[in-house]
Amino acid sequence: MTTELNLTTVLLLQKTAYIAGALVLVYLRAVLGPIDGVRQIGASFLILALGSTLAGYAEIDHLHYSLFSLINVVAGVLAYSMFGLGMVRLSSRRSIMPSSYIFVPAGVTFVAGLISHFHEFDSERAITFNLVAGFSLGLSGLAVYLDRKREPLQVRVPLSAVLLALSLLCLVIVYDFVFGNHELISPASGLFVLIGGKFLLSMLIVLLIGERQHVQLVEIANTDGLTGVRNRRYFDQHVPQALRAGDAILLLDIDHFKSFNDRWGHAVGDEVLRSVAQTIRRTVSPLATVARYGGEEFALHLPQRAGSGVSVAEAIRGAVESQMHTSDTIERRVTVSIGLAVATSPHHALSDLCREADQALYAAKNAGRNRVHEYVERIRAARIGEAA
Repeated sequence: MTTELNLTTVLLLQKTAYIAGALVLVYLRAVLGPIDGVRQIGASFLILALGSTLAGYAEIDHLHYSLFSLINVVAGVLAYSMFGLGMVRLSSRRSIMPSSYIFVPAGVTFVAGLISHFHEFDSERAITFNLVAGFSLGLSGLAVYLDRKREPLQVRVPLSAVLLALSLLCLVIVYDFVFGNHELISPASGLFVLIGGKFLLSMLIVLLIGERQHVQLVEIANTDGLTGVRNRRYFDQHVPQALRAGDAILLLDIDHFKSFNDRWGHAVGDEVLRSVAQTIRRTVSPLATVARYGGEEFALHLPQRAGSGVSVAEAIRGAVESQMHTSDTIERRVTVSIGLAVATSPHHALSDLCREADQALYAAKNAGRNRVHEYVERIRAARIGEAA
């Protein structure tokens, strides 16, 4: 038994796909708040659903066939223009042009229809619709793929592949209508494949939004909310547990920090923490990992390529000391003590290096603060002597 795809069934499936996609996007926007591009994509699905409805009416209401056909093709051009704009905004999270520009192709199509009545011919209408759809889907696919370097989400590759595949399918349909042979694919089959592609496309758009939300949540979980640098959790999980020879760990403590809180309040203490964190980030190489280790203490992992540990530590200490911290017209000078430990062998354990840096920090504080001490065996011997 052979089942043929009739136009009424295909249009119903098409309308269902568009409405389902729009409802999912409306739900996501309601739950997650405004998301760049989602409003335009959802609106484009609803307009395409409206156009599909009008196409069905045009087939049964011959009296208003010309009107319904014109509105159908104009709606399709508007919807795909809106979809392309929405996908680019969703992918890049920025506006590339005013939203009003999307009405230009639809306006041109409307005027052309009034003058030439091309919309009254199925082939001309199909060529216009699929040509605009192919351009919009292709542009969207390229935008999603090219943005992967700036935002390397895993879903970008399959999403761009589906967009480009749908774009190619639309161009194949245009080719068949131009030459009038339909040897590559029949109109009903082409429309049916497009419907399946739209369902897949809607799912991938949802996955893109979901993966982006996951990445943002992970970033929040790994960032200290007060200073903006990494937190202890990130430091412990992402700094290699076995360091290479020449890598360094710095532990930095703000001198007399408790007095800032006791004398001027915690708000001033918070400003000092933020200021010191920003100074550290400006001073060190991007290769370094900077984390708030706890309270007024910061930890840094310096790969050997990021520079000499002693030089970097002295640069940080000098930069912090030279900066005046102003709040409520009160100027304060802040200093820091830094303990430094350098890995002396391959696979030097991170825990050992942190412990050595902590001992060096203790020695820097005992020596009068506002200085850098590098871990050496005599510091270890002094700590053992104190314990005894």
